[in-house]
Amino acid sequence: MNNMDFEELGLLVEQAQNDRDAFGRLVVQFNATVFAIVLRRLGDWDDAQELVQEIWLHVMSRIHQIRQPKRFAGWLEKIAVRMAINRATRSRPLIQAEDGWLESIAGRSRHGTVLDEVVERERDESVREAVAELDEIDREALVRHEWGGQSLLEMALALDVPLGTVKRRRNSARKRLRLKLVNRAKRDRAYCRAIQGS
Repeated sequence: MNNMDFEELGLLVEQAQNDRDAFGRLVVQFNATVFAIVLRRLGDWDDAQELVQEIWLHVMSRIHQIRQPKRFAGWLEKIAVRMAINRATRSRPLIQAEDGWLESIAGRSRHGTVLDEVVERERDESVREAVAELDEIDREALVRHEWGGQSLLEMALALDVPLGTVKRRRNSARKRLRLKLVNRAKRDRAYCRAIQGS
């Protein structure tokens, strides 16, 4: 999101309600962010490009309904996430077989041994659980920045808070997550030692 502040964004959104050129400027400004959100959810480049077009058509038909134009970024993000989730749940096949499943059965996978893959999945699950334990503000800061790919400025605009606040939230969230993961690791090591000792 270039150098647009809340006031400029609000004015552009108000103009876009009646002016297609202004709407086009919004598309240029936010298209990469919408695409990143959708691609993350769908995992398929072509599907993501198609859905981004549908999202912009939806936004064009609803832009007159936005009550606080300077909060456009958050409003747009909610639409993109909701439509991506809807698309992902509708298009998911009933049975999925990952590439390399036969090698996994034989004791090897694309990531190394089956044990390596299990350890990787457990680590991912541990991070997800630790993130879920964070309070809502910390969780939102991490998810938006670390996994959602939003810049700090995009987050500030979407959340309607100062840039310094966003930086503080992100840094605090990282520290709290690190502490939770360290404590989990200590607890797991203590559990393993207790099992080995018995």
